[in-house]
Amino acid sequence: MDSVVDYFDEMATIWDNAIFHNKVQIREMIKLSDMKEGDKILDVGCGTGVLVDFIREVNKLGEIYEVDCSQKMLNMSRAKNYNDAHITYLKLDIEKGMSGEKFDIIILYNSLAYLKNKIETLEYLARNNLNKGGRIVIFHNYGENQINSSHACGDRRISSAYLPPFENLINSLDKSLFNIYYRSGVVNDYSLILKVCD
Repeated sequence: MDSVVDYFDEMATIWDNAIFHNKVQIREMIKLSDMKEGDKILDVGCGTGVLVDFIREVNKLGEIYEVDCSQKMLNMSRAKNYNDAHITYLKLDIEKGMSGEKFDIIILYNSLAYLKNKIETLEYLARNNLNKGGRIVIFHNYGENQINSSHACGDRRISSAYLPPFENLINSLDKSLFNIYYRSGVVNDYSLILKVCD
C-alpha cells in the first residue's frame, strides 16, 4: 500500500489534467443510485474530489465523507471544496475498515481496482457502514480492459491494480447480502450498483 500511496501523492497536483472524467457518465450513475437530498455519502478513493460537485447537484446539504489513502489527494479535494462545511476528510486505508459511521450511499469511482481484497471490502462496507436499504455504487471512467492494460504497462507502483472480470465479481458476492440494483450495459462495461438486502 505504501507504494500506491506514494504514487497518488506524486500524482495529486496533476491528476485532474491527466485523467478524463465523463460528466454525462457521472451524472447518470448518481441518478441511477437514487441519491436524494440529505443522503449521507461515503466517497471511497475520492482522489481530488471529482465527485463532490456532481453530488451537490442533487444533494446540496447531505454529509459527504471524502476518504483516500493519499493525504495530498485529500488536500486537493479540500482546496477545491473549502467552503463546504458538510464534508469530512479522512486519510485511511479502507481495507482496514473505518469507524461505525453509517451511510446511505457508498461510491467507489475509479477505486475498485486498487483494492487488494475487493469482495471482502465490499461486503465489510455493506455490513458495517451502510444504512438499511443503502447502496454501493461502483463505476469507472474506462472499461476493464483499458484499465488493466494501462496499469500493467504503466507505473510499477500500481501495476498490480486490476479489475476482475465483471461476471466473476458479481458471482463472488454474497447473494444473501446484496441485490443487484443496476449492472453494466447503459453507462459502460464496468458499472454496478448493489443494494443491501432488507
